[in-house]
Amino acid sequence: MFHKVKSDFYRVWKERSLIFPVSLVILLGVLFAYLMRETDGQGGITIILSSVAGFIPLFFSSACNLVWGEEFTNRTINHAIIKSSSRFSVYFYKLFETLSLCFAYTLLLFFTVIVCRIFLNGQVDVGEAFDLLIKQLPFHLCFSLLCLFIFQYVDKIYQAYLIYTMIVLMFDNLVSYVTTSLLANDVFSHFFLFNQVKLITNQTEFFTPSSLIALIFSVVYLLSSYLLFSSREFK
Repeated sequence: MFHKVKSDFYRVWKERSLIFPVSLVILLGVLFAYLMRETDGQGGITIILSSVAGFIPLFFSSACNLVWGEEFTNRTINHAIIKSSSRFSVYFYKLFETLSLCFAYTLLLFFTVIVCRIFLNGQVDVGEAFDLLIKQLPFHLCFSLLCLFIFQYVDKIYQAYLIYTMIVLMFDNLVSYVTTSLLANDVFSHFFLFNQVKLITNQTEFFTPSSLIALIFSVVYLLSSYLLFSSREFK
């Protein structure tokens, strides 16, 4: 498996496919750190990171496209399946690549914001930033697996991009508005994970209703995407 992962990452590096998304991640981190530079106190870093958390999932579609989309488009996934002993092994190592890239994007954005915050303000509580990262992980895991599921379910890559982007940017706000309009209170607020990930600031517990929901949906997306991949016909 290590040889296959190394080969895929070498292909991505050789084609310089990461230059654009990595540049956008860094630019986004610098922009938020600069715009919110007046946020006072060492705890201000958590406010900035919580604000930018809603944009991190947008880059997960880039990871899914690099690992899955290009192989689906070019039909090179067939070569990987033929050379492997089973589809499960192909799915497993490509899942590892996808999650690694998504986590790398998240780490890069956090690191960029922290470094810029140090230069612009000088007040950074790295411990709080790391604690926030840990608490956001269940959500980002869920978002990355949701993106993977969409890329497995939708045949056209551009459609997968569009659907996932619309879900990230619009779904929670739209559904939340509808439910709060119809009901006395928003009883489904814990299910709006894209909104909840931005609200993790002062909570002390790792396991909250929203994080548990994120983990449950992660399992659902993981199993569903594997079932789709295992039964999919590649012509």
